[in-house]
Amino acid sequence: MAHTFTPELKRDFRKVKKVTWRARDIYTVDGFNQFDDDMRALIDYLFQMAFGKKIASFAGKLRGDE
Repeated sequence: MAHTFTPELKRDFRKVKKVTWRARDIYTVDGFNQFDDDMRALIDYLFQMAFGKKIASFAGKLRGDE
């Protein structure tokens, strides 16, 4: 998804005629929440890899993830 400027060009769209993320329609609350949760997990992982566990933990606290 991140490398697709127009999600409608994804291979999955051609099959189901919906923009999906993990088999959920991204334009629904459920689909968007799943996408958002996955992106937050990815950002946390990348932040931890770049700056270390201690700073990543502090950033999570600032965001209110506790």
